[in-house]
Amino acid sequence: MTGFKTLFKSALIAAGLILPAQAQYGSGELQLFSLDYFGGQTASIRQETAQMGFSQLGDDTRSIRVRGGNWIACRDAYYAGPCLYISQDVQSLGDFGMADTISSIMPAPYDLALKHGSIFARNPAGGFTFFRRENNNTVIPFEATGTVGYGSSGSGNYGSGYNNNGSGYNQGGSYSNNNNSGYPPLDQLPYTGPRNPALIVYDETDYGGEAIGTNRDIARLWDYDFDNRISSVEIIRGEWEFCEDSNFRGDCVILTADETRLYAIQLDNRISSIREVPVGTLAQREEEERLRREEEARLLREALARADVVVYQHSNFEGRPYPVENDISGLGNTGMNDEISSIQVRRGTWEICSDGNYRGRCETISSDMPRLNGIRMNDNISSIRRVN
Repeated sequence: MTGFKTLFKSALIAAGLILPAQAQYGSGELQLFSLDYFGGQTASIRQETAQMGFSQLGDDTRSIRVRGGNWIACRDAYYAGPCLYISQDVQSLGDFGMADTISSIMPAPYDLALKHGSIFARNPAGGFTFFRRENNNTVIPFEATGTVGYGSSGSGNYGSGYNNNGSGYNQGGSYSNNNNSGYPPLDQLPYTGPRNPALIVYDETDYGGEAIGTNRDIARLWDYDFDNRISSVEIIRGEWEFCEDSNFRGDCVILTADETRLYAIQLDNRISSIREVPVGTLAQREEEERLRREEEARLLREALARADVVVYQHSNFEGRPYPVENDISGLGNTGMNDEISSIQVRRGTWEICSDGNYRGRCETISSDMPRLNGIRMNDNISSIRRVN
């Protein structure tokens, strides 16, 4: 049996639900009660308890007082099954769908960033699956997997999903801001995360509003109820990449220092995933971008030098140039469609037309045209071809 326990716990450590012995845990104590509202028989838990016996109210706990620290209470032994994240007193586990079902309890690792009331389990992909109450002793997965924290699944009941609708934790529910349940409103719980985070993100500018901290990559901010909500970031250690899509996809930006107003870099309320990158990544990418721009400039200079015609964005051969060496039936892909205001002709005679495929009104030119207003073709060219 000892070998089985060791193997089982090793698997949980690998899955990331619990941490090895050297991990930092919160200190404190849980007082368990066999009845709602802290009545009946009692038992105390001060450390990891992988298999709760009769004297510890295993499968017989209905309310919990927190005497310090954050805790994880799981339905099955060895911290398996749906688990409840606890940081405040719970007057009725039935409100979470966990009455008379708790079989193991452990202190929460400091780097497990969940809110009180979250009901969760690790899924095979390494992320979280979250649950909501179905009845007093049953929970079911959320349809929208990933919502965490507070919420009400019905009047007087707790869910594990915080509803960010501006009216508290569901109007009329046990977590509403206007009740006397003793559970604090959101603005009294501004931070969720480890005590020594490398990164803190905030849902308001200038480090305001709700915040979460992390020491690890977050592929789906939806899992933390922070998708498209970040407005400022505090970088304590390292370099971090912020991406518009989940799983580090879409447009991404690397930051090495605090950014108090993400709208200044067009990222306000647009971040869906975060990950740490090796120190020096930003400098390396900036150098790669510099070299890319230099190469593009070199190729453009060479193309301009050999071109028969050069068209310019502004009159008097100013603005962005574009080399023409062959017929172009449509200027849409060049960025110069209806943008040409002057033309330098080095060789040949050319036809310029107002529409694609050499249609519309056309003019023939064989010499430089510093201005196109005189032939009514300024910002009115969509195709160009050689006629001799």
